[in-house]
Order: sequence, then C-alpha cells, then structure tokens
Amino acid sequence: MVNTEIQLDIKGVRGWLVLPAIGTGIAPFVSGYNLFDTISLLNGLPHRLIGMAAFEVLSEFALCVGWAWALFLLLSEKRIYPMMFCGLLMAAILLQIIEIVWLSSFGGGVGMVAGTFVRSIIAAAIWIPYMLVSKRVKATFVH
Repeated sequence: MVNTEIQLDIKGVRGWLVLPAIGTGIAPFVSGYNLFDTISLLNGLPHRLIGMAAFEVLSEFALCVGWAWALFLLLSEKRIYPMMFCGLLMAAILLQIIEIVWLSSFGGGVGMVAGTFVRSIIAAAIWIPYMLVSKRVKATFVH
C-alpha cells in the first residue's frame, strides 16, 4: 500500500519535470519561428550559401515537427516521450555542429551559432541524465 502511495505521489508533470515540459511546449513555436526567419533570408542570399540555407530550412522543419510530436507524447504521457526529448536535444546539437563546421568553411558567422550551441550543450547535460534516471519520469510516462 505504501509503495502505491509513493508511486502516485511522484506521478505527473510536477517538480523538476515542469521545466522540460515547458521547453517541449515552447520548442515547436521557436523552431517554427526559426524556420520562417530562415526562409525570409533566402532572398538575396549569395549563391554559395543556398545549400546551407536549404539544409537549415529542412533541419528547422524537422525539429519543428519533432518537437510538436514530442509535445503530443508529453500530453499523452507516452513511454517514448523521454527518449524523444533526449533525441531531439542531441539532434539539435548535431545540427548545430554541422552548421558551425559549414559556416567556418566559409570563413565566418560562427559567433551567431556559438551561443545557441553552448545553451544546447548545457540543456542536454542537465536534462538527458534527468530523463534517464528520474523516478518521476519513469512513473509519469507509462502509456
């Protein structure tokens, strides 16, 4: 009986789990904004940067769809949500590394991405371990 009460006490999007939940709720909109911002920059872009811009548009679209799906999984308390959340954090880091390498090959612009990259690394360093070991996460996402 006590074990059931403990399980009920830690179940639900409460405590520290609220922060990744808020991030998941905001992320599709941020990715969508970045997508439209990148599309608006396509006009007048030097020809040599069109490939990188196309990659950026596809990446932001994929992240937008991924975060929207993660939001659905979160609200449905699906068991796969924590892995989806971790995967999206890692995908964002990988895409930013690709962008940094690509920008540095053109000789600049890395400073614009560096701040976002550092924030992504810090977020992943905090939230991936939390999602993998938290008792609340395990008790909440059971469907």
